[in-house]
Amino acid sequence: MQKDREGIASIFFLLNPSQAWLIMFLIGLAAANSDTWASEIGSLSQKPPISLKTWRTIETGTSGAVSSLGTIAALSGSFTIAFLSNVLFHINFYEVLLIGAFGFAGNLIDSFLGAFFQAEYNCPVCSSNVETAEHCGQPSILIKGWHFADNDFVNFISGLASASVGMLLYILLA
Repeated sequence: MQKDREGIASIFFLLNPSQAWLIMFLIGLAAANSDTWASEIGSLSQKPPISLKTWRTIETGTSGAVSSLGTIAALSGSFTIAFLSNVLFHINFYEVLLIGAFGFAGNLIDSFLGAFFQAEYNCPVCSSNVETAEHCGQPSILIKGWHFADNDFVNFISGLASASVGMLLYILLA
C-alpha cells in the first residue's frame, strides 16, 4: 500500500507533467523513508521509547512509540530523500526544505495514528500483543484501535496526508 501513493502521484505526473506532482511523489518517498529509518534505527536506542498516548515508557517496536534516536533518524531519512531529490531532479532549496519537512511530518502523523488508531491484538495462544488479526494459527482479540487500521493503512494515510498537504502548500506558495 505504501507504494500505491507514490504510484498515484507518478501516474498523475505522466498525465500532467507538473512540478507539484513531482513534489508530492518525493514527499511520499521522504515520508516512507523517514518512517523506516525511525523504526529501524530507533529500535537500537539504549533508552526505552515513550508512548505518544500515555507519555510513559513503552516496549520498543510498539506502534506510537517514539525515541530521541528514532526522531533524529526520521529527520535524517526524510532529508536524505530531499537532498537526493535536489541532485536527481535539480529542485531548488525551498523545495528541498518542503520535501524534508513534510516527509518528516508524515512520520509524525504515522506515530500519532499508530498510538491512537492502529489495531493491536492479543494472541490467546501465546498471550503476545501483535499487529495481526491472526497469530499462532488462531484469531487474535482486538485490544486497541480499529480492525481496518493495520500498519499498511496507517503508513498509507500518513504518507498521503503529508504529501497532499505539502503539495497544496507548494501550489499556494509557488
